[in-house]
Amino acid sequence: MAGSAASAVATRLAPSAPAPPPTAQAVSRSPPAGSGRGSRSGLATGAVARESETPSDSLKTSYTTYRRLLTSGKSPLTESALLAEPATPAPRGSGGLARALLHADAAWRLGPRACALFAWHRLRLRAGVIARSLGDIVLPSGRLLPDAMPGDRLAGDAAALAAAAEAAVATGWHGPFPADTLAADLDLFTPGDIRPVWEANRLLALPLLALAARCAPADGHLERAEVLLADWRAANPPFRGPAWACGQEAALRALHLCLALALLEVDRAPPPAMRALLAAHARRIAATRAYAAAQDNNHAISEPAGLFVLGLVLNDRRMARHAARDLVRAVAWLVAPDGSFAQASPGYHRLLLDTLSLAEWFRRRHGAPPFDPPFASRTAAATAWLARVMEPGSGALPRCGATDDSHLADLTLHGAADARGSVGRAISLFAAEQNDGGSVAELISAGAHAREEELEGLSRSGTPRQGLPDDRDRPAEEDRRGSAPPNHPAKCLEHLERSYLVSGTGVAPLPLKWATGARAGFGAFPGYGAPRQISAFKGSVADGLPSTLPATSMGSPDGEACRGQAPPTPPQKPQNGLAAAEPVPWHSEGWFGVHNARFRLLLRTGAPLRFRPSQADLLHLDLTLDGQPLLIDGGTGAYNPPPDDAWWTDALAGTAGHNTIEFDSQEQMPRIGRFLFARWPACRALPDGGALRDHRGRAHQRRIRLSPTAVTIEEQVGGPFARLVLRWRLAPGAWDLTTTGVSGPRARIVVTADVPHGIRLAQGWHSPAYGRVEPAPVLEMTAAAPVTRLVTRVEA
Repeated sequence: MAGSAASAVATRLAPSAPAPPPTAQAVSRSPPAGSGRGSRSGLATGAVARESETPSDSLKTSYTTYRRLLTSGKSPLTESALLAEPATPAPRGSGGLARALLHADAAWRLGPRACALFAWHRLRLRAGVIARSLGDIVLPSGRLLPDAMPGDRLAGDAAALAAAAEAAVATGWHGPFPADTLAADLDLFTPGDIRPVWEANRLLALPLLALAARCAPADGHLERAEVLLADWRAANPPFRGPAWACGQEAALRALHLCLALALLEVDRAPPPAMRALLAAHARRIAATRAYAAAQDNNHAISEPAGLFVLGLVLNDRRMARHAARDLVRAVAWLVAPDGSFAQASPGYHRLLLDTLSLAEWFRRRHGAPPFDPPFASRTAAATAWLARVMEPGSGALPRCGATDDSHLADLTLHGAADARGSVGRAISLFAAEQNDGGSVAELISAGAHAREEELEGLSRSGTPRQGLPDDRDRPAEEDRRGSAPPNHPAKCLEHLERSYLVSGTGVAPLPLKWATGARAGFGAFPGYGAPRQISAFKGSVADGLPSTLPATSMGSPDGEACRGQAPPTPPQKPQNGLAAAEPVPWHSEGWFGVHNARFRLLLRTGAPLRFRPSQADLLHLDLTLDGQPLLIDGGTGAYNPPPDDAWWTDALAGTAGHNTIEFDSQEQMPRIGRFLFARWPACRALPDGGALRDHRGRAHQRRIRLSPTAVTIEEQVGGPFARLVLRWRLAPGAWDLTTTGVSGPRARIVVTADVPHGIRLAQGWHSPAYGRVEPAPVLEMTAAAPVTRLVTRVEA
């Protein structure tokens, strides 16, 4: 998997990407007379023309060549694939001052806490404290994994697990980075993109091989795991090379190492050589904790989670206790009561849940005390948040925000594109009352959404029952510290949505059908076969749930009220166990969403914008129709693309890479670093959408109406601008330009405005997976001031 990602990054564009068509469809930039006649609604119809354009000879043409072709009027690209003009130009001679002011602005927005932590990290780095704490050590030789298997054998598809493990192993551990350089001194950017290298060094193959060994003890999977880990140890001496360059990567790798030990039932007494290796990981994580906390993202979650699990496995109670405290503090700071995460990305939200799920599972397995509040309520709310934005039939997540397809402990083999295993595991751990068992059966079965009879089948098959979510005999009103009200997982989905996701009039239940997403390796667990659709609800909403939610607590276990949000009223009672047809919008920090039987919509409101944005994506809208993408995000491409593809960063992460409005070819906010923006727009939530005002005073308000067969998006704009472009990035497919928009095999899109305007079906780009960039059509509407209102209607 990592090897393929690395090769994809090295290739400028994916080889499978289709070449641009010989003829592009475009607007007439000067609408003919009479084109501005409005309809009865006061909106004008755009004038459309076709013009011939010369395509590039190869999709590998560099961005510089594309820029030259664009200015000559011969490029198949439009602004959708280009950099916006710098938001704050720094003329020669005054650039230093302008940049300093931008950095000061960003520091003010980040706040004194993050800046102080980062300054402390830099001071320790320059003083050599970190380097001295990571001095060379020699690891003892000897076996890292046990030489014998546990007595009980698990039935399952060991061959599929072994194949997935093989795919997760890279051809080399270091990529283009030097293997002997001190990790603290390593240049992480000049040699290439380190992300695929780090993915391989997370060692997902080890828990996969450990599980395969439990399923087929005689097939040599345990020895394969031992050889693989010994090879990694020899190639990566502690604190040298790319594998040790990042504390978060050491933490994620440590979680996989500990998981492999747990699957082999030796996590309470690891072999001496493995204990030494785990201790080195703990030392690496602890060296840069200030840097992790300053990031206000997954670093601040993953590193204390890794230290907590290492403390349990190494029987270091002090380490585990302090790490648990830091983990609770990070969750309280970064996860809002409504479940939204500081790192505004569904993909990274999945990694958040994966990490917290492992920490909680190990806590139960080792009998550690429950995490302090508000850990339980925040993790349950975070689970509900991701379950709502995930496409239930496929497990696909919107590619909003920065995303690198990270996921952890994927024992269900769902892969990077399918989050159902992650959501199912989180539901089982955070949404259902459980005994403190922490059994291997619990961990694996939690990777899919189980029906009640499947849980009963687990018990009948003789698999250990402890830890499974089954409290049907307990009173519904009974609650314990650290958990949501006890219910079957399918019921818990419903409870989570009612408790944590806020709307103006109520909170809708989850989708009508939920896929199990079963995968290889589940032969031991009856009922886990080919993926199928199962009903998420049996009986009424009220079965096993409180009939009303407390006005002050939102129904959360820790009694928290959502920040600045009114508590929801109970949803309408479903008919025959199915959700009500009327769509109910929901809000969380930074997001707005709504869905019905056919459409699922997610809007990036940014309200309130408390943490640094990773992309210029405010008021971006993602839309799926019948479970398939329709309006898409440009994606990420790569964090450090090859030099010829440096345009990926701004073309995909900039304003033009999103379904929003760009004013005067300028970004919503100026980029001052690889992962840092300044002058963030002021954002606010609306009952049916969101609004922003940028630092130039330009305002954009987006409101959404959803019907059974259509979505209507209304834009209102104002402020000092001369020209705007509204972009809709379309899912790849056969789209045709019409006089009012575009028409495709699944939907028709009509765009109108209150002034004469032009429309164009252009070739843009999107990144369907990390390291891949492919062509994608983009519908563009261009209008000049005094435009104030634009309307888009998407009809199924």
